[in-house]
Amino acid sequence: MVSWAVQLGEFDIQVRPRPAIKSQTLADFIVESTAPATEPAIMENNRGPTEQSGEIHWTLHVDGSAGKTVRRVGVVLHGPEGFTLEYALRLNFKASNNEAEHEALLAGLSLATDLGARKLKVYSDSQLVVNQVNGTYEAKGPKMKRYLQKVKEKLQRMGEVKILQVPQDMNN
Repeated sequence: MVSWAVQLGEFDIQVRPRPAIKSQTLADFIVESTAPATEPAIMENNRGPTEQSGEIHWTLHVDGSAGKTVRRVGVVLHGPEGFTLEYALRLNFKASNNEAEHEALLAGLSLATDLGARKLKVYSDSQLVVNQVNGTYEAKGPKMKRYLQKVKEKLQRMGEVKILQVPQDMNN
């Protein structure tokens, strides 16, 4: 899905919000899109409920792409019981491919944090970004250092997060 979002991003597709949503339709959407509630066993540093055993696993696939005229980001978040959220962004500023990959990771982590993911596996096809975050590579240049700092700040607000590199054709 990420690759489709990236490919379709080069077309000027605009999404317009509906003018009004009736209250029952909105309530139905929230019920269908919300992860099932679990009984919290403990509160951890005021960050929200966690489970002592069998914590819910989330997976996040991120991908970014930058060309001369189009810069895109795709995020797919898989939550408990088959919950899936797909997210595509067009970057309205000049960015390198590595910066687009960092933007994808930041967008995905923000989304996962907002939805309450505590145990997360992140998949990216960017060798540079994965190894910078895992500490194998050093971030060079002021922009890359700022991106890495922002990613690490987001990771500190989450529970257990593993970031793995996957081949490009498996990042979906």
